[in-house]
Amino acid sequence: MSDDNKNLHLISTSEAEELDSTDAANYDFGFEIRPALRLGYIEQIIKEKHILKPAPSRQSLIKMIRKGELEGKLVRNMWIVYEDSFQAWVHALSETSEQATIQKPAV
Repeated sequence: MSDDNKNLHLISTSEAEELDSTDAANYDFGFEIRPALRLGYIEQIIKEKHILKPAPSRQSLIKMIRKGELEGKLVRNMWIVYEDSFQAWVHALSETSEQATIQKPAV
């Protein structure tokens, strides 16, 4: 038996899953991760939570990303939206008219 195999021991599946989740939670990318949501998931949230009726079309959401109303981008044929940007957009929709700040495009 090699020296490497002398220290090996079998662990249960639940122990392995616990080790995997601990390792994943502690993984360091070396930079801050900005959570992102797939555009399809955004569409689903808007419809299920009745955030806006009728829900904007996929093309309208893509236009919002391109105009900068939502922060996101196209990554390998998949549109993503940054979670904080989506939350800010929903929050702005929920504000009363006195609280709302309307941003006009720079001329």
